[in-house]
Formats: sequence, structure tokens, C-alpha cells
Amino acid sequence: KYIEQLATDDLTKHQTLRRRVFLLFHRPSDSYLGLAILSCTIVVIFASVVSLCLSTLPSLRKKSIWDSMELAFITYFSIEFLLRLWSSPSISQMFQQFLTVVDLVVIGPFWIEFFLKLSGGIKCQKDSEDGCQSSYGGLTVGLRMLRLLRVFRIIRVGRYSSGLQNVILALKMSLPILWIIFVYMIMLVCFFGYFIFLAERGNWNSEIQKWEIVVDSVTQPSSFQNAFDGIWFVVTSMTTVGYGDKFPLTGLGKALTSALIVVGVLGIAFPTSAVGAAYIQIHATTEQDETQEEVKTEVVGHRPELWELCKEYTEMRTIALEVSDLISQYDPIVRVFDDGQQSK
Repeated sequence: KYIEQLATDDLTKHQTLRRRVFLLFHRPSDSYLGLAILSCTIVVIFASVVSLCLSTLPSLRKKSIWDSMELAFITYFSIEFLLRLWSSPSISQMFQQFLTVVDLVVIGPFWIEFFLKLSGGIKCQKDSEDGCQSSYGGLTVGLRMLRLLRVFRIIRVGRYSSGLQNVILALKMSLPILWIIFVYMIMLVCFFGYFIFLAERGNWNSEIQKWEIVVDSVTQPSSFQNAFDGIWFVVTSMTTVGYGDKFPLTGLGKALTSALIVVGVLGIAFPTSAVGAAYIQIHATTEQDETQEEVKTEVVGHRPELWELCKEYTEMRTIALEVSDLISQYDPIVRVFDDGQQSK
């Protein structure tokens, strides 16, 4: 609606510039400059994450280049965020979006630390363990926690990936059935975990205060000392991880584990199929909406009055389809009524 309004209204130079900036970030495929900005942003995001990981290597940790690169990356992200904020039609709606919160989490901590360093509130030493000491009491600990949030910048890629956005929408659509499956899986985990513990615990040795099990005439401490050991084994088995730190030794334990593995495969298949079906539906709808949006933008830009006719035609066609569905539903009833009238 915002794009349509900007395309049809009489715009001042300031509004025209806002429209162009808005389209560069929200419809980058419409221009070469938008595609260039999109590609540059994705490269900067991955470069910032790679540099963040490289800076943790002991041989490279004390290099001063990382601070300069971090300043360059955050400056780029800040300029991009301010341009989005300036061109946004509704700032309140923008701050309600999850990715806007991610932007603030990525950008905010750096500038807080940066200005505190400039004010002298934080003194950093390259040969110290955590890097910085604060004159504001426990602020250093808080800054350490804020530095951990820098890794969230990888999430910003989701802003530019329609496929990833469709996956998130599919997960939201599938939440009711996923929640039901999750509850049943928790019940199964507790059930199998407790019974595997009962099957594998063996006999209690009061001297060493442990459960012991006899395997090939050799007594040894059981791998399942409590129900939580059984639950851990169930979780690793149902997810087909199988660390091998715990495994059943008795016949009953092996039988329960066999049933557990089958249930685990089914438990993974059900939510996967639910999310997959939702993703296919969303993907088809998205492609249809994108096609309509392209046609809409093209028509609105050249023939606004033609677009109004298209909307009226679409509404009339929708009403015709609804009437046709109603007729098909009540057609058997009408036929029975007509036959009754004719017999009379």
C-alpha cells in the first residue's frame, strides 16, 4: 500500500527521495543499485562474522586490525539502519519487527562501549584477559555480555532471504501441531527414560551407593544410576544422535530401545511433514503474491486507472466463484425439492 501510494500521489523532492530509498531496501530486485546494495550488505554481514571468529584465535587475538574492521562494519550497519528508519512509512511498526530488534542488538552494544571508551569510563589493555576495565563498577561484566550479542548479526541475513522468511512463516503456521507433538514427545521421553532405568539399573550396592549390573558374570556399575540418565539416553536415541556414552545391556532394555528408535523416527517425521506442507503452501502463495505485486507496480506506475478496473474485476470474479460454490453445495437440495414439486 505504501508503494502504491508513493507511486500515485504527487510527491515532493523529499518524498521522492524517501520513496527511492524505501524501494532500494525493500524491493532491491527492481534496480541494479538495489541489487548492488543487497549484495554488499550480505558480503559485509558474512565478513563481519568471519572476522569475529578469527579474532578469537590466540595468535590473532591481539591484532589491532579487528577493532578497525569492527568499527567499519558497525558503521555500515548503522547507516543502513538509519536509512531504513528515515524511509519507513511507520516507525512504530518498524520497531515491532523482529529483525529491527536484531539490528539494535547488533549495533547498540558496540556504540555503548565505543562512547564509554571515548569518555574514559573504560580503559582497555591488550594484554589483559578480558580486554577492558571499567570505572563504573560492574559495567565490565555487562559489556562482556553485550559483546556476546555480536554473533546475532548472522540473523540479519534472514532479512534478505525470502526462503528463510518462508521457513519462519511455516514454523509459525505449524506451531499448534508442533506444540501437540512436543507435549507427546515429552511424555514419551519420560516414559521410556524411567522404564529403561528400571530395566538397566540392576541391584543396589549400599557400600558404594550405586546401582550395579551383572554382565557376563562380571559385576559393574550400571550406566543408568537414575531416571535422568535414562531420559538422557532416550533423547540422544530418539534424535538419532547416539553418543554411545550409555547403552542397554539387558534384553528388556534392548527391546525398549528398539521400540524407542522406531518411535523417534516417527516423532521426527511428523513435525517435518507438517512444516514441509506449510512451507509448500507459503511458497506457492509467495510466488503468486510476488507476481501480482510486479504486475501491480508496473500497472500503477503507468496506468493507475487500469489498476482500479483490475481490482473491481478481481472482486467480481471472487463473488462469482463464491456464488458458484454455494450453488454446487445446495444443488442436490434444489433437485430434491423440484422432484417433489413435480410429483405433486
